[in-house]
Amino acid sequence: LVERLAWALELAYTAGVQQLDAYVGAVLTNLARHGLLDETLFVLTADHGEALHREGLDFHWTHGLQLAPEV
Repeated sequence: LVERLAWALELAYTAGVQQLDAYVGAVLTNLARHGLLDETLFVLTADHGEALHREGLDFHWTHGLQLAPEV
């Protein structure tokens, strides 16, 4: 059951990454279309990944209300 949950969560995560990639691509395309790409500093940050699959955490698939020391 845990393996099936892990598979489903990883699939959902991958779909989310692909959707975010499409959104970022649309923003960059629109900036270029309007001649603003060379004048734009585009920064993308994230707060996930450090705690995934880490032993000893309450939540292995999200940080919930806890943060990893690296964060």
